[in-house]
Amino acid sequence: MNQKTIIAAIGIAVVGLVGFTFFSPSQTDEAVAAVHAQTDSFVYEDYTEARFNELKGHEAFAVFVHSRTCGTCAKKHNEIIDTAGDFTNGVILKMEYSDAPQPFLEAYGVTTYETFVSFDAEGNHSTQLGESISNLRTTLNGSAAMQKDVMEDDAMMKEGGDAMEKEEVSAAPSVSQVQLAASIAETDSFRYEVFTQERYDALRGSEPFAIFFHSRTCGTCAKKNKQIIDEKDSFNGGVILKLEYSEANRDLLKELGVTTYDTFVTFDAEGNPTKKQGGSVEAVRSAIEA
Repeated sequence: MNQKTIIAAIGIAVVGLVGFTFFSPSQTDEAVAAVHAQTDSFVYEDYTEARFNELKGHEAFAVFVHSRTCGTCAKKHNEIIDTAGDFTNGVILKMEYSDAPQPFLEAYGVTTYETFVSFDAEGNHSTQLGESISNLRTTLNGSAAMQKDVMEDDAMMKEGGDAMEKEEVSAAPSVSQVQLAASIAETDSFRYEVFTQERYDALRGSEPFAIFFHSRTCGTCAKKNKQIIDEKDSFNGGVILKLEYSEANRDLLKELGVTTYDTFVTFDAEGNPTKKQGGSVEAVRSAIEA
């Protein structure tokens, strides 16, 4: 090969490289945020500034300042994913501490990873180092209930006016008078919601319903929880109250004969209980629709 041929070949190669660089994707294009877990009412996804700005001041959410080198962070990351079905409201944005924008860290007092910054629907924040997932879940779920309380109070004020002052409230509230707990899934005729003592007292002896004694550490419970949510449209009536076994009142467990989680107790319209340890969702559906 002579000298002119070699020079020509080098020139072609250089032009090809320049062309390849010119047509490669822009490095400024923002990557799509990864979603780690999602239900009908909750999302756990990677942080982006656009998503943060979209959420702040509009709905309850939290930022999880995480680190790839932090073992505790990894456990909490997995716990959020494993218990996604227990969140009835909100969004969690996962932010890598080493990649975090400095203005964000300064504005919200974040000095290290394994930190959660929680925001309510008005945009007010609370920064908690080492916050537990259960407390975070309570904060996000409670924010939804609080927002619902405000909306319902406003509606009552508009509709009732001073007429409410003329009515006497009975000592035992009816089902319709009790403030609904945080909804996990619902249709026009069925509700799956978080257990509260007030709601339980109002339902028992008034209509068919069930209690699902659940555990965050129980894989079978998680599957049934998901099945209830996924199959909510197949319920033609009734209510299921989801109660974390470890948080259940001991007297209630004793009364109903419940000794472990993955247990349903169904109640007929007269309030008579039937325990279904390891019961199927189908069996519960049949019992509370009767």
